[in-house]
Amino acid sequence: MNLFMTLLISIINEYNKSTYITQCSVEIKRSIKIMKKFLKIFKWMVIIMTASIVLFITVNHFNPAPLLKVTGGFLGAEYSYDERVEQTEEVLSDNTKIYRNVAYASNYPNNYLDIFVPEGDTTTTRPVLFNIHGGGYAWGDKVDNEEFVQHFVDEGYIVVSMNYALSPDYLYPVPIIQATEALEYVAENAKKYGIDNNNFVISGESAGGQLAGQLTIIQTNNEYAEKYGFKVTKDITIKGVILNCALIDIKRVDNTGFAFTNWLFDGMIRAYFDSNEFESTSEVAEANVIENVNVDFPSTYLTEGTFATFTDQALDFEEKLSSLGIDVTLYITPEESNLAHSYNGDFSTEEARYNIAQELDFMKKVTQ
Repeated sequence: MNLFMTLLISIINEYNKSTYITQCSVEIKRSIKIMKKFLKIFKWMVIIMTASIVLFITVNHFNPAPLLKVTGGFLGAEYSYDERVEQTEEVLSDNTKIYRNVAYASNYPNNYLDIFVPEGDTTTTRPVLFNIHGGGYAWGDKVDNEEFVQHFVDEGYIVVSMNYALSPDYLYPVPIIQATEALEYVAENAKKYGIDNNNFVISGESAGGQLAGQLTIIQTNNEYAEKYGFKVTKDITIKGVILNCALIDIKRVDNTGFAFTNWLFDGMIRAYFDSNEFESTSEVAEANVIENVNVDFPSTYLTEGTFATFTDQALDFEEKLSSLGIDVTLYITPEESNLAHSYNGDFSTEEARYNIAQELDFMKKVTQ
């Protein structure tokens, strides 16, 4: 009996082993089949992604506009302008009064200003900082620089921040035309906001720095303004210019020392000037800040980082201004900090805090 039971148990165990092995074999085959399907799907995903990237790069090479609009939309850039933007007034906790979305006369859209008045006091006449945001002419908004401009408001200055129509829907020279229109509005309405027309400082960052520089050239170089047909705002005095990581020589937009920013900035400029050979166009020569300044350009403050930005342009502009006898201050961040384009807006860094302190000192010096 014991022998029979032992034999039976042995048979059952062998059967279970056989069944287990069979089940394992089935599972292994099933897993291999699933893995083959996955690898096939993955292969096609890689092929599709590679083809998409190649197509994307090819299209961007010939026409960067789609990339800019898609990326700009993702970043919140407004391309479908609402002409019925409402002007509002806001009072901050420190009693700063902000007139938001003040419309200036223009044939082009996005023609709005934000005007910051310290303590809401429009009876006291104050110097004004006229600021132009950056974003490669394709992205950005006046509100992007609010932390920057608030430093000036805190020191008792009026600040005007302007918007303009964006590329690729609106090309050169639309933004600079709008800059002249916005400046005209501010000058004509100076008394309304308590602005001293004899104490303007123009500021801009990145592409906004190019616009700020070109706007100042229009105001200070009559020969230039007449040659290119730009309107000059009369009876105002620009005492200084503040340029933060500014694009000053457009021909060198793709010479930042970093491949990605070279590629991105190059696409932005090709879109703005509607030319894949922009370096040789007359419009780019016209918009070149370094080449078009003259001895009447005002005192200037420049700052730059050392990584993926226009450091060499700032150095060349400093040299050009100095050769013309123009007072110029240049702050380049320490090499070891490795700070990139538009570092000046990140006030968590010691360098940005130092820079804004220098800019406030500059503002005080030139508007006394």
